[in-house]
Amino acid sequence: MPGLSGWELAQAIRQQSEMIPIAVITGWGEAVGSDEQKAAGVDWVIAKPFTADRISELVKEIRRQRGSDTPVGTFSIVAA
Repeated sequence: MPGLSGWELAQAIRQQSEMIPIAVITGWGEAVGSDEQKAAGVDWVIAKPFTADRISELVKEIRRQRGSDTPVGTFSIVAA
């Protein structure tokens, strides 16, 4: 993403809507601080490596939190 970090993309998405769940996938793992996460409006940080099962669990969690009628396409996962 030339000229735009994952954190900046997350912030831009968050500015569009407080309701869109945002997960960031990062290779930095535990080095990602909660301050960065909070400043970007990110709901979840997924550390690499991750499994497809982890993403599936995340989608299920999002649907539970947002209501089971929430369309699957209404959340964003971005790379930081």
